[in-house]
Amino acid sequence: MLDLSSLNQFKKGNDKPTDLEFIYYLFWEKGTSLKEFNSLPLPYIFKILKVFSYIKTEEEKAYKKSKGKK
Repeated sequence: MLDLSSLNQFKKGNDKPTDLEFIYYLFWEKGTSLKEFNSLPLPYIFKILKVFSYIKTEEEKAYKKSKGKK
């Protein structure tokens, strides 16, 4: 029987997910299955990633700006 400690055997040296793992997670988090994901056109996927990256960058800027005002 597997428990959480047995997951350590799958751990690689680098904790950062690959780009493909990140993309799958991003779409899975929004309810897109792998079958649906595979049917999406690549330009659409790239646009979603571009928007996500932009939003995260703007959130980080706003956080730093609000942190500096205190």
